Order: sequence, then C-alpha cells, then structure tokens
Amino acid sequence: MKRPFLPILALSATIAASNGAAVINWVTTNGDAGFTAGSTATNSPVTTDADGDAIVGSFSGVTLSEGETITLTGSWSITGNTGLIPGNQIRWGLFDAPGTPATGNGSGYVGVWAAASSNIDSANGSTTNPFSGSASTTIAGGSGTLPSYGSTYNFLLAVTRVDATQISVSGSLEDAGSGSTLISWPETTGTPAGGSFTFDSVGILLGGTTNATQATFSNVDATVTAIPEPSALLLGLVATLGLLRRRR
Repeated sequence: MKRPFLPILALSATIAASNGAAVINWVTTNGDAGFTAGSTATNSPVTTDADGDAIVGSFSGVTLSEGETITLTGSWSITGNTGLIPGNQIRWGLFDAPGTPATGNGSGYVGVWAAASSNIDSANGSTTNPFSGSASTTIAGGSGTLPSYGSTYNFLLAVTRVDATQISVSGSLEDAGSGSTLISWPETTGTPAGGSFTFDSVGILLGGTTNATQATFSNVDATVTAIPEPSALLLGLVATLGLLRRRR
C-alpha cells in the first residue's frame, strides 16, 4: 500500500475555511440609476443609467476577527460610450451600512473602497456619499491602465483584520478577456477611518463624468475567509501524523 504524501496532508490542515455570500437587494443611494426588471434581487444587477450614480447591495453582516479576511469579487462592463473611462470614475467598496440600505441618499457608510487606476481609501461615514474623498483616508496608492467602455473587467477588494486597530487591504482590476491586470494594489496595512471591522454591504460608484447608459455587473460576492489558529493547525498536523503511523 502506498503511503500518503505527507506534505499534501499537512497542507490540507492549513487551508482556510471560507463562507461566501451573494450581494443582493440593490438600491440607488446617490443619483438616479434605475435597474432592469428583477436584477436588483440578484448578485448581477444591471442599471439603466451609469452617470453620477452610486448603488448599494446587501449581504449577511460579519464582524471580522483578527486574522479573518473579507474579499469582494465580481465583474462589470460599462456601455453607452466609447474610449477610455475617465480615471477614478468607477469605484467599488465594502461598507458597514447605516441599517438596511434603502432608496435615497446614503449616510453613515463606514468601510473601504478602491477606485480604478487610483487609491484604496478608508471611509469614515461622515458624508452622504460613501465614496467621498473628503471623508476618506488613503491606505494604498496605485496607478495603472484606464479601463475602456464596452469591455468586461474583474474587480477584487480584500480587507483583513490584522489586530485590534489595524487592517490590511489589497485589490486588483483585471481585463476579463485577456486576463491582463490593469491595476493592482499589494497588501498594505493601515487603520480603518471609521474604526469599524463590520461589513454588510457593497457600494459601487458610477462617476459623474462616466456619461454612459448602462452598467452590467455579474456575480458580485463577498467571501469571509478564516485562517485557522496555530493551535488548530498543530492539532491537524498531530492527527495527520497519527493516521500515517496507523497506516504503517
């Protein structure tokens, strides 16, 4: 009988546990974006306007423990215009919303957001615009290639609770067709501007100079990943060694 390959078994003990949630129940919090029928209840909303609007979707709230990561993923395509989308006009973020988001201006959104070809910022929730630069602190700077109208892009934003006061953030924007990365933010540590480690909503900004007629989003999900404690890893390794000894 062949012996199990120890490195693979040991590695399996370190795999993090993940819990994903579809982001649904989309509403307009700033601007006048409408939605195509039925899409607001899904994690793939489609707007009937993409100029000077912010939309927010919800998921089951989570407060990160130390070592836990929440990762926002999805894709988008902006149509109704041509050429390059002006810098900073597309932003995506993870927020702690003021109650259940509803139609009307958003107020009190605390969280972290990224802007295409720009920075990752932490929002303190002091304005009615979740993406306000005046109410945010830059955690990670970045630059890259501007996205284009009509193309599909995969976006990502990850927030990890480091300790009692700090988070680390990372993100990327990738061309879904070619797989090339337009912009990426390496993992950077900072302090959340609003002091919150709770997240229950996703916000997306379609900037005022986008001048587009439709935004199509697909598979917008928020996934929480828990890294096992060292003691749990040790127990898993001990159990693996015990199984190997019995097989011998």
